[in-house]
Order: sequence, then structure tokens, then C-alpha cells
Amino acid sequence: MISLGCKDPVSISSGWPLGLDVVWGLRQNASDGLILLWFNQYFRKFGNTIKIEILGFTEISTIEPANIEAILSTHFEDYGVEFRADHGPFAFFGDGILSQDGAAWKHSRELMRRHFRRGRPETLEICRGSVDELIATIPTDQALNFQSLFERLMLDITLKTVFNSKPDAIAHHDSKDISDFSNAMNLVYKYLGGQSGWLDQYWITGRGTFSKAVKTCHSFVDSHIKEFEDEYQETSTDHHLESPGPSPYLPLLLADNPKINKRRESILQLFLASRDTTATLLHWTFLLLARNPSVEQEIREEISNVLDGSAIRPQDAAELKKLKYLGFTLKEVLRLFPPVSVNNRAALKETKLPLGGGADGKSPVLLMPGDFVGYNIFSMHRRKDLYGPDADIFRPSRWDPETESGLRLKHIGMGYLPFHGGPRVCLGQEVALLQASYIVVRLLETYAGIKEIKSPKASSLGEERVDVKFLMSPHKNYQLEFRKSV
Repeated sequence: MISLGCKDPVSISSGWPLGLDVVWGLRQNASDGLILLWFNQYFRKFGNTIKIEILGFTEISTIEPANIEAILSTHFEDYGVEFRADHGPFAFFGDGILSQDGAAWKHSRELMRRHFRRGRPETLEICRGSVDELIATIPTDQALNFQSLFERLMLDITLKTVFNSKPDAIAHHDSKDISDFSNAMNLVYKYLGGQSGWLDQYWITGRGTFSKAVKTCHSFVDSHIKEFEDEYQETSTDHHLESPGPSPYLPLLLADNPKINKRRESILQLFLASRDTTATLLHWTFLLLARNPSVEQEIREEISNVLDGSAIRPQDAAELKKLKYLGFTLKEVLRLFPPVSVNNRAALKETKLPLGGGADGKSPVLLMPGDFVGYNIFSMHRRKDLYGPDADIFRPSRWDPETESGLRLKHIGMGYLPFHGGPRVCLGQEVALLQASYIVVRLLETYAGIKEIKSPKASSLGEERVDVKFLMSPHKNYQLEFRKSV
């Protein structure tokens, strides 16, 4: 029997009916940008697998690699995500790869895989052109909203890649079309960040605002699909052929989905994989470089030594891979600030987690069909028994395989999941790292220094404030200054 030996995990204690004190803590800490650190304290107090019971909703939440491996890999078929399709704000993405199981998911994933199979030279060429445009528009020696900066950059790259178009999202970022879409996407993500059951109250606090943002996003994507379709029909007689642009995904999508809403849903989910995760990675990378000048300087020295300090380089992905310390840095950024910091599944059948039950957390945990189980990548990546006593600290050298910590982390397995794992592992991870590496190199070659100008509240290492808007981004009002001279 599956239930043999299973025990319940430790439950978060609550002093108020329905766990209202926990709800208050969630909302207050979310407003202050401290919700993930707040959860981290619970895991450190109660154990690596806990039960959360509030407002009539129950979820098992875990930061145990063995449990996450069972959920994402070894018992993959026991868990599903189809509940998301009708689950509040997540319906924004519709019936697509993020809310599908079984044959439908496999089909959608294979279509999207075509997009990320495009060649690295084309990926870098598109990236190069967009970065050139960005550098031409960055005002030097003055503060700017760098989160908006990278969102514009990645929107430009994504639209060029997906639609083979020149949207001028950088040069014309103040245009109503571009700014309305960017603002609407950010608002949608804000509500998506609270979609996990006990925070899903958008229908009380902002359903009208959310619906308006959804319409703006849909209109923007629909117009680009229509424009591409009209041009494509004029240049191709076979919709199953490769696209005239760098990505073959959209022609296949047009042939596979005659309904505009199905095409739109797929494109919006591709935007999440292509635009938003990379922009989030860039947000955190440059903020941490500004706060850690010794790391910034080491990357600059590596660029100078490996690439000869030439402003027109790197020329290809092979050169970028030679930048080992830059690779360690991006890996460390993703450890501390994984773009999708929390996630969940619903059990499709009677199954169990291998660990987490009982007071000692060593017994299996029984799950029945319909039970929710969440996994918190943010807190797992900060476990001191996995990453050492300085787990909260930004230290890229921990990944150096010639060090003791680097040798140990070579076997971290499911203890490191910035792009998740198993059959649903992010298809865009290689492209995201390639783009991020190139952008970091180009901006460090162009500007002599990066300085943080404004922070809403000072935060020490391990106490960084974040906004969880589905993807994890820095808290409000961070500003950087790119300097031509030190």
C-alpha cells in the first residue's frame, strides 16, 4: 500500500481561526517585498516540508530535493497542472503549455521546441542589433529605471525573433502601443503572483483592472500575429515550411491553430519563456554587480583577458563559453533569485513524497488525488546544509569546480533548479543564458562603471526585498547609473 509508513508533515501553527494571522503575515510581507524571506523563516523553523492550512485551503510545501525530484521527474505522471486553466488570473495564458497535461502538453511542447532550436548565430545577431540600439539610447551618468530598460530590450529581441519584425521597442519605447503592453504585462504578472489558492482574491481587489490589462495584452499580440500572417501568406505557399525569419515556430503555430485565441495563448507563453525570464535575470545581475564591485571587476578582467577587450566581440557562443567566471556569476544570480521562485502541482492519483512526514521529516507524505503540493526554489537555493553557511551571500566563486564548494555542487542535482527540471524543464534556458552573457559583456565593455542610485529601503545580504509578480523581480524603485568613466 502507498500509504504504508506515511505521516503528515508539520503544520504551520496558527493562533487565529482559518489561519487569518498567517494570511495577514502573507499580505504584509508581500507589500514590504519580504514574502519569500518570510517563507524562508518558516522552513528554517519547522523543517523542509510543511503543511499550510489557511482560508480552507491546504497545500504541502517543500524545499526537499528528493521530493522535488519525485514531483518533477521520477513520478512525473502522478502530478498535473491542468487546474491552472480555470484558476483565476492564470486563465490569462489559456490552454497552453503552462496549463496542459498529457498528449496536449507534449504536442505544445514539441511546437515550442522548434522555436528554441534556431541557430546560435541568428540568436546572437538579433541580440547584437537590439543591444546596439539600446546603447544608443541609454543616457550616461544619470539614474534610470534599469528594470524598464531590460524589459524593453528583451521585448525588442523577442518580437524580432518570434515575428521577424522590427518593432522599435527600444527607440520608440515611449509610444503608447509599446508602453501600454509593457505596463499591462507587469500588472498581469502582479496578479499571477497571487494565484496560488490562498492568495487568489483578484476578483475582489482588482478584477476590472486585471481584465483591462488582459485585453491590452491580447490586442497587442493579436495585431502582431495578424501582421505576420498577412506577410507570410504573401511570401510562402506552404505554411509547413521554415519561416523566412529566424524562428520556424510561428508558421507551424499558424498551421496548427486556426483560432486566433489559441495562437495568442501560445505566443503569450512563449513571451514568458523568451522575454520575461531573461529580463528578470538581467535585473538581478546588474543590481548585484553594482553592489559587489569586486565581482564586476573580476568579470571585466576576464573579458579583457579572454576576449582581448574588443568592443565588437564576442562574435559567437563559443567565445562566450570561455568566460568561466561570468558563467559562475550568472549561475549564482539564478541561485539567489530564480525567476520562477515558487511553483506547484496537483496530485492526479494517490501518490507520496519520499520525505517530510512526521516530526523529524523522515517519513513519506501521502497525497490523494486533488491534493496540492508546492515547491519553493528560492528557499531551497538558500539551504545552508546544501550551499554552506554563507548560502545567503552572493559568491560566484562557490561554483568554481577547482574549489571544495564547487566540487560538492557538481552533484547538487535537483537542489539547483533555476529553470526547473524533469520533462517540463525550461526549453529556453540555453538561449536565456546565451543572451544574458552577451548583454552583460557588451554593457560592461561600453560603460566603465555601474552605480546603484536609489533603493527604497536598505537591505543587507540575505535580506533583499523582492516583488513576486509570478516572476521574481527587485522591489520597487531601484535605479542604476551607467557611467562612461569611473
